[in-house]
Amino acid sequence: MRNRSLIRLISSMLIFGTISVFRRFLPVSSSFLACFRGITGSLILLLFLHLRGKHLDHACLKRHLVKLMVSGGIIGFNWILLFESYRYTTVAVSTLCYYMAPTLVMLASPLVLKTHLTPRRILCILLSFAGMLCISGLGSESTSQSTAFLGVLLGLGAAVLYASVVLINSFLHEVPSIDRTIIQLLAAGIVVAPYTALTGGFALPSLQMGDWLLLLLLAFVHTALAYLLYFSSMTHLSTQTIALLSYLDPVTAVLLSAFFLHEPMGILGIIGTVLILTAAVLGELPEKASGPMEEE
Repeated sequence: MRNRSLIRLISSMLIFGTISVFRRFLPVSSSFLACFRGITGSLILLLFLHLRGKHLDHACLKRHLVKLMVSGGIIGFNWILLFESYRYTTVAVSTLCYYMAPTLVMLASPLVLKTHLTPRRILCILLSFAGMLCISGLGSESTSQSTAFLGVLLGLGAAVLYASVVLINSFLHEVPSIDRTIIQLLAAGIVVAPYTALTGGFALPSLQMGDWLLLLLLAFVHTALAYLLYFSSMTHLSTQTIALLSYLDPVTAVLLSAFFLHEPMGILGIIGTVLILTAAVLGELPEKASGPMEEE
């Protein structure tokens, strides 16, 4: 059973890691994509739950409805910023900016979760920010670099929102994972819908059959299936294994950026990639003394 769980977890991470590539080929607004993905993905998961003869825990959801709706709305705008980041800089840079989220959670944990910053976590934070300086292109005055820096800011904005969701979810342990995901995805789509309408995001261009297939692929495979694989893998795997293998997602995105999309990455970009991913993985390893890691 553990091997099956490993295969499911790895598969979900590889699927999540390819979202950026498909986004590049979709001629729709980021807000429409976030809205479509949230609503369609949640309905597919709800149908799956129904077919399995299971039901949402309505009493539990009602107790935590406000947190679920707020976190779901944040997820929607988090997707918008991330998808927009892909437009202004490389997939690798956007993804690495996004994976500053664990560092931001570490910084906020003493205030929000009442944990302590250990020396190793401080080292992780410093490594992450050093890596961010390497990939950001800070100090360059060229137009292309200025545009790329906007992509960096959007990616970091997405990281801030994602870190906020992680912190809110730390107070939602009572809610079953799949129930939480269904409500948060639905809330993401609903909350983003007015913004999409106000910004003209529903004014779709003339979409070809291939575009619709890509949209459905993102809803069925990159949302519903990926989350199902992810949650079904948790039963037989440790929290540490899940956390560490989750970094297959950014690694996949970075590799696809370089080898499939042929996006350039200079020596500073490579150094920044190594620093950020090292800090992220190091932050997931257990401390010698139990405490901060287990409290999250």
